[in-house]
Amino acid sequence: MTPDRLIALVAAIAGLVSAIAALMVVGQASLQRKLSYKPRIVFNPQSFTYKLNNIGNDIFNRVHLKRSNNNHLNKSNIAINIGLGAALDVVIHWDYEYQKSVDTINSYFRKLEKPTKICLYDNGLTIDNEDPELGYCFASRYGEDTHDYILSFNQNPAPTDILIPFPCISLNCAILIYSLSADGKVNRDLPKLTLTISYKDIGGSKFKEQYDIDVDFYNLVNNGDDILMNGKITFNKIGTKEKTVK
Repeated sequence: MTPDRLIALVAAIAGLVSAIAALMVVGQASLQRKLSYKPRIVFNPQSFTYKLNNIGNDIFNRVHLKRSNNNHLNKSNIAINIGLGAALDVVIHWDYEYQKSVDTINSYFRKLEKPTKICLYDNGLTIDNEDPELGYCFASRYGEDTHDYILSFNQNPAPTDILIPFPCISLNCAILIYSLSADGKVNRDLPKLTLTISYKDIGGSKFKEQYDIDVDFYNLVNNGDDILMNGKITFNKIGTKEKTVK
């Protein structure tokens, strides 16, 4: 190989290396830019108290979250965007095994010879008591919440209020309590409660995540006609899907 050709080859290799390096720099800059506005919504674990009256069987008595806002009837501030950018077009959807819950609790009512029955309808649930003085309780079957945006923690450090299906959590608490009374052991096979959240970032990328919601307790205290439960709610991510809109 002549010196001219050798010099040309070295120059070509050097040019190729420079081009690759330039592409890597551009790619890294693009990645950093995406990370700079990527949102990430997480849900705080929650400790709670729950009270069940053995006379009225008021299963739908709402759990009281110890570290969150309990002023709203069906929402609480448990969502935090720990990413760097705002989450847009946020949709939160809850699913619950209502039929399993109704069948399980009614089986405990029969074992405990309670004159009470829980019924499931398209738009809600009722707890019917034979004693007319106790009447009945109703809870709606709601499960979807939307937000135009949830700002990042840097923009707004306050947690965001989101819809929570409190009756579903209360039903699982009641199953834990009644199973101990009816069977002498705690039923850990609770009806499944899941949360699915989808949102976008300002660049158009879409995110979808799903969580299993675990309801458990620290202790139960039998206080006369009332049973008091101290428990916890945890959010366990079971899948993440991400799709970039080009």
